[in-house]
Amino acid sequence: MGGAPWGGSEELWAAGARRAIEAGHEVVVSVYNFGVPVVQVDALAAAGAKVVLRPRRPSRLIEVIRTPSWLHELRRWKPDAVCLSQGSAYECVGRRSTRRLLDWFESDAVALVNIVQFNEPRNDIRAMTQKRSRRLFGLASCNAFVAARNIDEAGATLGTPVPRSRVVRNPVNLTDASALAWPESAGGPRFACVARLHVDAKGQDLLLLALAQRAWRHEPWSLSLFGTGKDEEALGAQAARLGLQDRVRFAGQTTDIRAVFAGHHLLVLSSRAEGTPLAMVEAMLLGRPSVVTDVGGCAEWVTEGENGWLASRHPDPPTVESIGAALDRAWVMRDRWREMGASARDTALRLCDQDPGRTVLELLTSARALV
Repeated sequence: MGGAPWGGSEELWAAGARRAIEAGHEVVVSVYNFGVPVVQVDALAAAGAKVVLRPRRPSRLIEVIRTPSWLHELRRWKPDAVCLSQGSAYECVGRRSTRRLLDWFESDAVALVNIVQFNEPRNDIRAMTQKRSRRLFGLASCNAFVAARNIDEAGATLGTPVPRSRVVRNPVNLTDASALAWPESAGGPRFACVARLHVDAKGQDLLLLALAQRAWRHEPWSLSLFGTGKDEEALGAQAARLGLQDRVRFAGQTTDIRAVFAGHHLLVLSSRAEGTPLAMVEAMLLGRPSVVTDVGGCAEWVTEGENGWLASRHPDPPTVESIGAALDRAWVMRDRWREMGASARDTALRLCDQDPGRTVLELLTSARALV
C-alpha cells in the first residue's frame, strides 16, 4: 500500500507472515519506505522476518536503465513462494516501480499467490494495463479476493475470467469478539459510520444527503463518523450546510471497535465501492445490524430484513434515494434491531475465517510456478 504506512489491507498478508515464521519458515517482507517506524513491520522483524524496503518514488531513470536494488535483493534470496498483496486489482501493473516484478516472476519461475483487497467495476483501464493484468493473474497459482463479486468485476474488466480464483477472509481487529450488550436508547438511536473519510469510495456525502431529507428531520437520531481522511473538512461543511451539525459527530480515528459499538445501535456504510468492509464484519460479530450498499462483498454477509438492509441493488450504483429508502426500512423495523443484531452475529461467526493467517500460509505452501 503506497498511501499510508499501514491499513486494513495489510493485515491479511501480515497474518500469513506471522504464521509462516511460527511454522519455522524463512520470511522476507518487502514494503514501501515511509521514513517512519511502522509498528506492525517492526514486530515482524523482531519475530525473525527480514525487511526489504522499497522507495515510494523511485527515480524514473533508474527504472528504465536497471533493476532496482530491492528487487535484486529479493531475487538473490530465491524464495519458494511469493505473496503479492494488492490494495486494488490493477495496482501492481499500474505502478512503474513494480512492473519489473512480472519479469522476475516469469524469468525465475516464481510460485505466486496474488491477494486483491479491493476492486470496482471498471471499463476505463488502458489496454496495456489490461494486458499486464492478464499476465499477472495468469502467473498466479492462486488469485485470492476478499469478495466473490470482486472476482466477477475483475473478470469483466479483463475481458476474461480470473483464473484459479477464490475468496479469502480478512482478519478482524477484535481481541474480544464476544457479543456486546445492547446500548440504552436515551436520546434516540445512534448510527455509526466507520470508514476513512474518502467520499469517492466510502460515499459519506450520500449518507448526509439522505439523512437531510425532510422525513428524517423529525426523528431522534444521531450519527458518528469514525475515521479520518482527505474529505473531512468538506464533509463537515456539508453537514453544516444541510443543518445537521448538531446531529453529526466527527469522532476521529479509533482502534477500539468494541467501544464504538458499545454506544451505537446500527452501522451505516454508504460505500460506492468495496472489497468486504471489515467495519461491517466487526459490527456483525459484536451483535449490530447494518445498513450497507450492495457493493463488493456486502450482500454475501447482509440479508435484507434478517440481519440488516441493503441500499441499492447491484448493478445499480448507490444513490441518495436508495440509501434513504434503506434507512426508512430500517427505521420501521427498529423494534427488531436487537434481534437482528443477534442474527448478524450468527452470520458473521459462520462466515469468518478463524485463522486467516494459516489460510494464507497454506496457499503459499501449496503454490506452484506456472511458467
